[in-house]
Amino acid sequence: MKGLPQDPAPREMTVLLHEEHASVKPFGNRAYFNGYALWTYLTTPFLPAMPDLSDIRFS
Repeated sequence: MKGLPQDPAPREMTVLLHEEHASVKPFGNRAYFNGYALWTYLTTPFLPAMPDLSDIRFS
């Protein structure tokens, strides 16, 4: 972005298209896993509000 200092250690993204594998260097698979974990944590409470799940009764 204009006016902001550049990151002194830019990140490098590696994606292997022939495999289901991605890595964010220098953080490795931890950043990839944490992204999915955060997404799951934030979206799970809204799953019961989906139209297809409204017929399910929890006992």
